[in-house]
Amino acid sequence: MADTPVLASNQPSVRTVTGWTILFLVLLRIVIGWHFAYEGAWKLVQDDWRATGYLTQSIGPLRPVFLKFVEDPDGLERLTEASVNQRIDERFAILDKFYGLDDNQRAECKKYAQRKKTGDPGEEGKPFDPVNVKTVFADPDFQADLTNYKDFLLEVGAQEKAQYQYDKYLQKVETKPNAEPQPRTDYNKERLMFNYGKKAAARQALLARAEAPLKAMEANTLSKLRPEQMAKGAPPREKSQSRFSDWANMLALTAIGVCLMIGLFTRLAALGAIGLLIMYYFCMPPWPGLPESPATEGHYYIVNKNLVEAAALLVIAASGAGRWAGLDAFISAFFRKSRTGKNPAA
Repeated sequence: MADTPVLASNQPSVRTVTGWTILFLVLLRIVIGWHFAYEGAWKLVQDDWRATGYLTQSIGPLRPVFLKFVEDPDGLERLTEASVNQRIDERFAILDKFYGLDDNQRAECKKYAQRKKTGDPGEEGKPFDPVNVKTVFADPDFQADLTNYKDFLLEVGAQEKAQYQYDKYLQKVETKPNAEPQPRTDYNKERLMFNYGKKAAARQALLARAEAPLKAMEANTLSKLRPEQMAKGAPPREKSQSRFSDWANMLALTAIGVCLMIGLFTRLAALGAIGLLIMYYFCMPPWPGLPESPATEGHYYIVNKNLVEAAALLVIAASGAGRWAGLDAFISAFFRKSRTGKNPAA
């Protein structure tokens, strides 16, 4: 009897891309693009969105780098009498221009703004108003708190330096052959993280007291507006301390999101998105020994949503997701036609 022929089996290749694969990769590209585009567009339409708070709350090893994107992160420049007086004048000029104050309003509000800088002129029958720059900065309690805050900044700086030198020492010792594991003093790092929060609370409390005359001047000016002036809406906020980072973040999010949704320069957009997500990750990394950020949702350990989305974008960057239901297909076809001089096959 003849031998039974062995049928050749057509094993699928591990590199096979099915129609379902293409469909889900396109959907992944679009939903991530929508996430980025909406985040960027929402921030663009907000009058008061700023990256300052996010940058100053950084807790990772790159904290010094992120703080460099913020002007006066410790608030010492704003905690001076001359600085608050200057901000009162600048803020009044913004309100005057935005609402178009008439001569009577301008004279009355400007007089009040001057009182907020130099103190109550002592008009007869008028009670003394302690909410003015001169009185606030002359308060012994305020000056004592300000001195303690400056001393505390020096203490935190010394702790940062000691922690950096200790980490560097451990790395040097543990890289030696047959090196024994060194004891990790995590309590020092936890203490430093605690002091970061304490420093932020102290800065906020001092700024609130120093800026009280500024807030009072703005409230008084707004109370003098007529209905047609109030209809112009909320006035512009003060200059951001992280203006470059604000606009760079908003525009990058929007542009990357739109490119991903329509499949335009998809690989470049995916790599740009990964870069943003890695920056967000290292700004507040969910690592052992670091406190949880109050701005995060849920609880993470090493891996968070930023890292997961960055991994998904790596898949998009390594695939042809932009040429599937995207404008990259037309760009690719154009360059193929330019090289061959013929229309490429569909």
